[in-house]
Amino acid sequence: MYTREVKQSVLVLLGTLFLFSLISLLVLSSVSPQSLWSQAIAFLIGGVVLYMSARLPFSAWKKLAIPLLLSVIFLFLLTFILGKTTKGSTRWISLGIGQFQPSQFGKPIYALALTVLAGASLKKPRKIMKFLGYALVPAGLVFFQPDLGTAVIYITIAGAVILASDMPVQYLLGLLVVCVVLGTLSWFVVLRDYQRQRIYSFVHPDQNALHAGYNARQAMIAVGSGKIFGRGLGHGIQSGLKFLPEKHTDFFFSSISEELGLIGGGIVLVLYGMLFSVLHRIMHTARDPVSKIFMFALISGLFAQTAINIGMNIGLLPITGITLPLLSFGGSSVVSTCLFLGIASSAAKTAKPGSVVEFRSFL
Repeated sequence: MYTREVKQSVLVLLGTLFLFSLISLLVLSSVSPQSLWSQAIAFLIGGVVLYMSARLPFSAWKKLAIPLLLSVIFLFLLTFILGKTTKGSTRWISLGIGQFQPSQFGKPIYALALTVLAGASLKKPRKIMKFLGYALVPAGLVFFQPDLGTAVIYITIAGAVILASDMPVQYLLGLLVVCVVLGTLSWFVVLRDYQRQRIYSFVHPDQNALHAGYNARQAMIAVGSGKIFGRGLGHGIQSGLKFLPEKHTDFFFSSISEELGLIGGGIVLVLYGMLFSVLHRIMHTARDPVSKIFMFALISGLFAQTAINIGMNIGLLPITGITLPLLSFGGSSVVSTCLFLGIASSAAKTAKPGSVVEFRSFL
């Protein structure tokens, strides 16, 4: 059962999700009417998934974590064989009546499994190596689809679990050195030309504004042209005249800002602030370390995805193909986020009044 404090937090969480769905459907009805019903159905399915996953005890989720992660890895491998390739990336599996993106559904399972593997702490070398094996395989498979943006989210989740699990400092420093070396090698060996061009165009936006830098430039024009009150629903020039690419997915925040202005964009930021505040409150009432670390991984993953998407929409970060959680069009993204929040709601049932589990002091 929920404590009174957690019950209030969960109710605020559900109210916030309802507002997210309203804004998403409202703006989609303007910028991409053909996507409206698909998104509405995704929210309905997401609501059912959230309810069912919240009903399952967190102890059961912990037992299922590793088998579910192995199933996710199998789906990632299956994506390379049966997946649909779009714009050079193989990320989706067709189901006949639609398609789904396994890497989206993998995020909550990945966070849960790594949390269970870490337990209360990551101090023994053998345990650390096992953890890193389970962490790197899914993230690497996503990276080679290729889906750099989603791979970054996976790495963020793994990093959050490591930070929260009290890994000794010497191992943290060694892991950091390995990450720097692998990142450098990836730049020269793994990253594709278009991915490097996106980073080049971010550093030098005016030199490639009609090619690799086109998307970022159009997104910033859309955000700026909305001014304070916006052009109004259905009156966006960048989105309406198709200057803004992926207006209902990657650049949905730009569409919101153009049509609803600074006020609309501000409301979105306030809603995300409410969401993260509620999740943070639930995290600090957790009874056991696994629940608390999972909540920290959830917050870190969602915050990273939100910050990266908004950052690329306003020109602060390079373009990556990730969606804005709970707002951008995409059934896989909506349902997987609801699954994430459902498992978090299940973890919240382990809370008790005034309980605080101590781990990394900065958390």
